[in-house]
Amino acid sequence: MRCVAVIPAHRAERTVENTIHALRADSEAALDRIVVVASPSDATAAIAEKLGAEVVRTPVRLSA
Repeated sequence: MRCVAVIPAHRAERTVENTIHALRADSEAALDRIVVVASPSDATAAIAEKLGAEVVRTPVRLSA
């Protein structure tokens, strides 16, 4: 079975690495990780890409 984890991230450079590692450790299935980065002004996207996650960048924060 294949699963996808979509991780919304806004200024999450301090937490995204732990989140991705926790998903890897907790998943028995093959897991694709997609990190959606809103307003990418910090290192969140670079950290996620370094860890093998697919990164989708949005120009603005999508939630209220």
